[in-house]
Amino acid sequence: MSAPDASMLWPARCIVRFMESGEQSLLDGVFAERCEIIDSVAPFLFTGPRAPDEWAERFRRHIASHESLQAEVRPAEEFGADGDRVYFSLPVLWRYTLRGIAYRELGTLAVVLEQRYGTWRVIRSSWSVASTESAR
Repeated sequence: MSAPDASMLWPARCIVRFMESGEQSLLDGVFAERCEIIDSVAPFLFTGPRAPDEWAERFRRHIASHESLQAEVRPAEEFGADGDRVYFSLPVLWRYTLRGIAYRELGTLAVVLEQRYGTWRVIRSSWSVASTESAR
């Protein structure tokens, strides 16, 4: 296999849709019971069984001031598989307005998924920004 299939892409796309909307239910069934999330939102590292909820709460506060938040998900890159684990990165182009200024932000959601009982769940995720441009 040279690229993630739809069942592998599903958890990562749910994270992006959550980041776009703040809708908590999009994260249902996405993360493994024990997971780690790295993000630019303090405290930057979220671990343990409450990690998804704690990150989601902090992230919703972070995007509260963003207007017209839209994500353009690009094809997955850097796919790797080893037994019941896979890794890939998902480039995302964000468009949003903050304090009246339009921005474009290119970043990457990198995930490690683990398959249990036929279902892929995120055990590690990391968000990083590659570039941000304003329309000023």
